[in-house]
Amino acid sequence: MKRDFIESLGIEDKEVIDKIMAENGNDINKAKGELEAIKTQLADKEKSIAELNEKIKNYDGADDKLKELQEKVNSYEQAEKERKEAEAKAEADKVLTQTILEGIGDKQFVNDYTKDSIINQIKVELKKTENEGKGTKEILEALTKDKEGIFKNPQQAGVKIPPAGSGAGTNDADMAKMRAVMGLPPIK
Repeated sequence: MKRDFIESLGIEDKEVIDKIMAENGNDINKAKGELEAIKTQLADKEKSIAELNEKIKNYDGADDKLKELQEKVNSYEQAEKERKEAEAKAEADKVLTQTILEGIGDKQFVNDYTKDSIINQIKVELKKTENEGKGTKEILEALTKDKEGIFKNPQQAGVKIPPAGSGAGTNDADMAKMRAVMGLPPIK
């Protein structure tokens, strides 16, 4: 993710952008760490497979031992195949989730539970043949139409006003904000 992309979404606060970029960096580093661990596991399994194959070649020919070693090789190969399939499935799901989040845009959910639920419902709907050709936005609108309590109401965010007599004092800008929140005209 690049800073230009975040700015193109209308986010101008440098601190917010820095936090988003830092979190994205953390996610990338975490994914790199997981990838390195998987590469290490793969190298270990490939080494074990090679060793077993070598033992099979050099074995003196006892059928029972040969079958046992072949079963181990088959077991390792099957486990590796399943791991690769699971990895590919997880990557595809990650890409789909990211695509859905991009389709959702700047809408903010009331909580992560609701967000995850809607994302999973969209995934289910995308698989249905009757939704073929529909995009994330269309499906999101259909799922959330006439439903309340899914998205945050930006008007409820409010302005944080320090309590009176807190010793912090007020300036003209703070006073103007307080008056605006209370629906009062500015002081002239």
